[in-house]
Amino acid sequence: MVRIIILLIIPFLAFFCSDNDSSLQKQEKAVFSIQIILDSAAYKYTNFGEPPQLAVWIENQTPNDFYPVWVTHRAGNNDWIGKIECPVALPFWESRKLHYKAKSIDIVTGATPKDGSLSVSSAKQGSGRWNYFIEVNASADYNKTFSYWSVNKSPDSEGNGQPSLVYMGYIDFELKTASPAKLIGRTAQFNVQDSLITNIDGITTAKDLIKEITITF
Repeated sequence: MVRIIILLIIPFLAFFCSDNDSSLQKQEKAVFSIQIILDSAAYKYTNFGEPPQLAVWIENQTPNDFYPVWVTHRAGNNDWIGKIECPVALPFWESRKLHYKAKSIDIVTGATPKDGSLSVSSAKQGSGRWNYFIEVNASADYNKTFSYWSVNKSPDSEGNGQPSLVYMGYIDFELKTASPAKLIGRTAQFNVQDSLITNIDGITTAKDLIKEITITF
């Protein structure tokens, strides 16, 4: 089970004047950090034995907005040189990028650290409550339900295994608070899709990939 820690540190506020605001009203920019601690035992015994692919982003539905926070380099840039190409590694992340027509995200990509701990910080102009999402997927973590062969006897040619899992919570930019992340669904093993499957029956070790999530301001 993922352990969630929400810490509130003295806020770091950056103020600026809007060019379109004749009153020169100051607006705040929140600096927040998301730390993710992985459980190496959940991925080191997979067929590949490598850390999972991860994506972190936030969305605001009013107005309709998308802000990438961090994504692993291979999934973020579709760079699978020397590896099996994995178009189904983080399909929900990919679908959200397409939905919002997001531009290049090179500045928020990086390698998953080998020590299993990841901390990313981001400064975002925002007001009200935004949803944050974390998608995680370790390749080739097959089990009885998500095996190499499908029910139609087709092979898992992308080495997906258990599909990606998506966690969600909210960040309140005004109150500088955040809610614990909850597992809201999974994607499909063999197909790229833009919707989540809420039934996670058959998911085993994939639920242990993320051991702890900490959000600070």
